[in-house]
Order: sequence, then structure tokens, then C-alpha cells
Amino acid sequence: MNRTDAYAEVLQLGVVEMYGLLLLLALVVVVVGLNLLGSAPGWQERIGTTARWLAVVSFGVATVTALAMPLAIGGLPGPGTVGWLAVPVLATGVALFAPFHQQAKVIALWAAAFVVCAFVMVAGLSIGLFFGPAALLAVGAAVTASQARSRTRVA
Repeated sequence: MNRTDAYAEVLQLGVVEMYGLLLLLALVVVVVGLNLLGSAPGWQERIGTTARWLAVVSFGVATVTALAMPLAIGGLPGPGTVGWLAVPVLATGVALFAPFHQQAKVIALWAAAFVVCAFVMVAGLSIGLFFGPAALLAVGAAVTASQARSRTRVA
């Protein structure tokens, strides 16, 4: 094994570890963070904004993951791989830029969460697991937006 191959192998391991850490961070943000914030005073006024920020972060994580994928797979992706990489980016992007009507936004966020989670399961053995953090954040955004909608409907 020459020096370049060894460096590439170390770099790939670093990318996998980085996404493992990102997955853990996304899990903490979605599960623990939202539960703690849910009991904070004044949370009801900020729940819609929180859902929006989770959608923005989900889109950002999906985009960065798709752009970093050549490092993870050790080369330039082919046209088929680029098409697959576009699925979670497009799903989270459409949800992020959904119409401003609250019900349409909630439906778009749930659809994006479903698409990204399905992508993670279908492509899980190859590139899908790298999109786990984006899937968790998309689910968090959908749940939070649903909470905001149910609170505005009750009030």
C-alpha cells in the first residue's frame, strides 16, 4: 500500500466517524433538545420558528452530506449516484420552501421526512446511512410543525 492509498483510507474513516458524530448530535437535538425546550416558558410562541430552523438545518445537512459523498465513497460518483444523492436534498429543499400556509407546510415537512427516512432505509447499506442526521432533523421539523399547528388550532 502506497502513501496515497493509506491517506485515502484514513480520510474515509474520518468521514464515517464525522457522520456518526453528526448523527448523534442530530439525535440529541431532536429528542432531548425539543423535550427540554417544550417545558420552557414561552415555548409556544417560538415553536413555529423552531420548526423552520430544524427544516433549514435538515436541508443544510442533506446538502453538505451530498457534497461530501465523494470523500466517503473514495472517488467521483457516477451519474446514477448523483441522482440518488439528489433525492434527500430535493425532498428537504421542497419542504423548506413550501407555501406559507401552515397546513401545507406541515404536509410538506412530513412528506420530506418520509422520503428521507425511506431513502435511508432503501440505500442504507451504501450511502443511505450518511443521510441519517438529515432524516432525524426532518422528522424533528415535522413533529415540531405539527405541534405548532395543533397549538394554533386549539387557541
